[in-house]
Amino acid sequence: MKASQTINNLKPKTYLSIITLFITFLFITSCSKKDDSNNCIEHTISECNEDSTKVNIRITNISDNVFCNVVLIDMNCGIIEQNQSSCYRAFESGYNYSFIELEIDGNTYTIQPIDFVGETPLENGYYTYQINTNDSNQQYEKLTLTFVED
Repeated sequence: MKASQTINNLKPKTYLSIITLFITFLFITSCSKKDDSNNCIEHTISECNEDSTKVNIRITNISDNVFCNVVLIDMNCGIIEQNQSSCYRAFESGYNYSFIELEIDGNTYTIQPIDFVGETPLENGYYTYQINTNDSNQQYEKLTLTFVED
């Protein structure tokens, strides 16, 4: 009788252990890598303000990644999907490269110019910065910029 009482006393603990393991398994398997196209928390986007009397720049994403919170100089261009472009934003001046910061899968990557000494300012018009990525995971090395005069 004592052996059966011991087994009966263990059953609720065993069931509790099985349920705990099952819930833990569900929790672990439900956690997945963040997908910026669905989970990007977009910051306030700067208004599109194209002006033919100024330097107008847009960003085109030519990578295989979704870009989140793309900042061009001081303007947030929002989310830019693969093979998509932001709208043009007007600037008083610009160069064939600029400060760009964005997020991919929750990680921040930056193109950070040191200065523009010796660079020729762009004439008023329309330009595109094509942004691609490489295999680096370093904040200042992952992004590449190709300048295009539109």
